[in-house]
Amino acid sequence: MHKLWLLQLVPQHRLGKWVAGTLIFAVLFSLFSFIEASDVGQDPPTLFFSLIIAYIIPVFGHITARSKTLLTELRPFLEINELKFQEYYATLDSVKTRDLLLQLGGGAAAGTIHTALVLKAAELDAYEALSSLPGLLTTIGTIAVWMLMTTVVYTLIQQGLVFARIGAKHVDLTLGNWRSMLPFGRVAILSSLALLGALALYPLIGLEGGMNSMEILPGAIATACPMIAIFLLPVWPLQRRMSATKHSQLQEADALIAECIGKQSLFALDAASEQRLSTLLTYRRELAELPSWPFDIGNVTRLSLYLVIPPLTWVAAALIENVVDAML
Repeated sequence: MHKLWLLQLVPQHRLGKWVAGTLIFAVLFSLFSFIEASDVGQDPPTLFFSLIIAYIIPVFGHITARSKTLLTELRPFLEINELKFQEYYATLDSVKTRDLLLQLGGGAAAGTIHTALVLKAAELDAYEALSSLPGLLTTIGTIAVWMLMTTVVYTLIQQGLVFARIGAKHVDLTLGNWRSMLPFGRVAILSSLALLGALALYPLIGLEGGMNSMEILPGAIATACPMIAIFLLPVWPLQRRMSATKHSQLQEADALIAECIGKQSLFALDAASEQRLSTLLTYRRELAELPSWPFDIGNVTRLSLYLVIPPLTWVAAALIENVVDAML
């Protein structure tokens, strides 16, 4: 296994992701704009291509770095030896050559199919479309974005599987470390936010070339559908364990409370029984308030706010197009 090539594009320092994103956007936007200015015809979605590539590469690098940090935070609660832990740790940012070829080849194939569908829907001849510089540029940009997004989605799923295996088999889950399981939820939310941000950029295709569902929807669907799996993978196995543990502890508490009361009236209990009952009721109340998912309010609130962004951008893009059409 070797380090994923995308991560080598992001400098490993505090401002690395900002520097990488700015440089990638500047280079791509300048290149696309220069080529557009030198030829005539339907322009490619320059802003979309430049923004989504400049966004997803540094964000993916940030998420991978955070996932490694969160896995390190979980280390005291993992029942595995150091060799196994390092194996999981390396999997977060490494890839086998076979998997890398699969990612790039699958992305290239998907991009080619998408281009063919767009040309068919527009009733354009492939040779004629590709013979012009804007058409060729659009095709290259489409395939490049598909290869990039396929690599990112594949790797995020791989990272989710690492946390899924750890949550299912290797975490020492007790009531004492319940709140220490929050890194699982943070990984799920961080990975989802990356794809949500990418999803919000797809309407830019319509703003630059007109709303064409065949140009926008395939990529948007291919981004949105895996996002559900990427969100659930890191937390689902652990959530099942948390729910089962909580349920069994509540049953045990209920049995102890019933045993304490017996067939007596509550008012007939002696002082020792009243004290024991009070302790058991407090314990049960605390158990009932424990979350069944490894999330905290802050992360759930952030996710809820980000979920609103893609629909708003799509609606805004449609409104802008209608306004422009009405003015022309």
